[in-house]
Amino acid sequence: MTLGEWLEARVPPPPPTLADALRAELGTELDLSVTEAPAALLRAGERVLNRVLQAEPQTPAIAPDLLLADALVTYAFEAVAESSSGAEQLAQDAMARLGALVSS
Repeated sequence: MTLGEWLEARVPPPPPTLADALRAELGTELDLSVTEAPAALLRAGERVLNRVLQAEPQTPAIAPDLLLADALVTYAFEAVAESSSGAEQLAQDAMARLGALVSS
């Protein structure tokens, strides 16, 4: 199963606009094996959060990207929860990487 197939199987599915944004952000990463989903989703969430942090503050235009970053990171944890291991490592990676964006 690919990451794209895994996303398509989510119940409930994301709203259409969010689903489109997820596919656009992930691009070719959608073809990765589902075993690579947690890391790929976290990387994508990190990219989007970085864009949000670089954007003009307090503008409504960042709201969709903030929602997208949240969805990507949430799906990263959902994917790792469905696997047999890796949740603790993903949590440590997420705290370190996302925290570094905020503190830089």
